[in-house]
This record gives sequence, C-alpha cells and structure tokens, in this order.
Amino acid sequence: MDSHRGAQAGPFLWIQAKYRRYVMTNRVIDEIKPAILEVCTRFDSISDAFETEGDHAHLSITNAAKVVLSRLPMSMKTLSAIRAKLKN
Repeated sequence: MDSHRGAQAGPFLWIQAKYRRYVMTNRVIDEIKPAILEVCTRFDSISDAFETEGDHAHLSITNAAKVVLSRLPMSMKTLSAIRAKLKN
C-alpha cells in the first residue's frame, strides 16, 4: 500500500490475528475477504484495498459519513473470525 495517502483518503485499518500467529493462509484469506466485503456493503462503505501478511491484514476503506467508524472494524473482525473458524 502507498504510505503517502492523500488528504481525501479514507481510514486505514489494520486487522491483526490474536497472539500474532501466522494464520493468513490462502484458505483464511479466501474466507475473510468476502466477509470484509459483506461488512463494507452493510455499512455503505467501499473496500479500496485489501492486502495480507502472515499475521495481519491491511485495509483501506472509503466509508459513508453516517457510519460510526469504530463499528466497522469490530464487525469485520467478528464476521471474518466466525467464517474462518467455521471452515476449520
């Protein structure tokens, strides 16, 4: 991701796995990406970028002004954790 973000850019979220274990396998990424997009749709937001590393994911989000920003990552983490665990 570009570290030099413009003034109009939306929030940048960092979602990290509990205990910093390297859990971002292809299977997990395949499960959590649709969950994150689903949450964005529910909150009238747009996922501009989604990248993962071994133990965390980077997201760039354009969110609607009516959305309380703190609820967005909480919902993303909850739904993606549920989806990843269901397939385990």
